[in-house]
Amino acid sequence: MNLRQRIDELFEDHLTNTHRVMDVVSPGIAVAAEYIVSSLVNDAKILTCGNGTSALSAELLSYSLTGKLQRERPGLPIVNLSASHMMMSGIDVDFAVGMAFERQIRTLAQAGDILVAYSPDGACRSIYEAINAARDKGMMVVAVTGKDGGMIGQMLCEPELEIRIPSNSPPRVLEIQTLVTHCLVDLVENLLFGAEYY
Repeated sequence: MNLRQRIDELFEDHLTNTHRVMDVVSPGIAVAAEYIVSSLVNDAKILTCGNGTSALSAELLSYSLTGKLQRERPGLPIVNLSASHMMMSGIDVDFAVGMAFERQIRTLAQAGDILVAYSPDGACRSIYEAINAARDKGMMVVAVTGKDGGMIGQMLCEPELEIRIPSNSPPRVLEIQTLVTHCLVDLVENLLFGAEYY
């Protein structure tokens, strides 16, 4: 195997996939940013979650809103439900597998909050249960999925929002999830703070 050639192939695959999905995900990103801003200006907060590699996307969203993406500005209220390994494993052991996000949402969320959930194939049971709990609490839901959206895509109904990354490649889905997250934070910063914070 020619390593340089393989690297070039991976970069080309990334670029091709990014261009292919841009028009598909862009409208949803814009709507999601507006949902997030609407919640924040009404003194609500964001809750986010993801399993496996998608927990990285939830962590990135949480850091970027609490800290910053590119500009100095006040932190924004967000809770990363994926952050505590003890919480995740303990709830699964003490209650039921797949209930860690659901339990935290029922404990921490209030009506008007927004859930941003990441599921690369749309088949994650804990995300499914999290969305059901969010509905019960009167939250808005944004799900970032991949492949065909799976059961997560099927369960959502307006005004809930799915940003579906139409790719069957887990690495490409994760890469686009990262870009989607960066876009969301950039738009939220612009909508809330304007260009003068650059």
